[in-house]
Amino acid sequence: MRLLSIAVLLLTGMFSSAQAQLKDEALTPVFKALGEKQWEVAHKLANDILLKHDTEQTNPVAFTRYIALYTGAAMVADGKLTYEQFTPYAQQFVGKALIMAAHPTTADTTVKLALNTTVLKRVNDVSTAYVACTNDTRDKIYSYELLKFATDFDQTQYEGQKTRTAGYLEAIVLNPEKQTNWIMQLTLDKATIHLWKN
Repeated sequence: MRLLSIAVLLLTGMFSSAQAQLKDEALTPVFKALGEKQWEVAHKLANDILLKHDTEQTNPVAFTRYIALYTGAAMVADGKLTYEQFTPYAQQFVGKALIMAAHPTTADTTVKLALNTTVLKRVNDVSTAYVACTNDTRDKIYSYELLKFATDFDQTQYEGQKTRTAGYLEAIVLNPEKQTNWIMQLTLDKATIHLWKN
């Protein structure tokens, strides 16, 4: 998960609030911990931010929610958090806005699964996307992310591009076997897609 640039939050047309309080710069320590794979530190920092700012409808808050879920899943995969602890925690995010990590993107209809890549598909004339976010060794999937876009669009314009998606968490399903080969499946609706700008 490449999350080391504050510029990731500078997206227009996603979530905005006239009373925005959380500033992008406040996430600098979170990005540092993520870059060093310090999941517990990043998770705590994200949760501390959400305790103060979760009611805000802003890009930094929406992205912080995703970080909180992602790092929680990473901790479950590493045995540092149990499913019993993570399940009620994760469910609190249902209905809330999330901004996902940026990924390379393909609209190639022959691609069935590409790890850490946003795969755009059209299902029943609806634009959708699928992402499997893994650890560095790609032997554990922290999250399957399924997105249903708010409007249809020409998916080919994103072929080979790096994009970021966002939406509202419709449902979260945790591994029913409580194994660590995959941790959670996130389904988002009213999704949008944006080109990554460094």
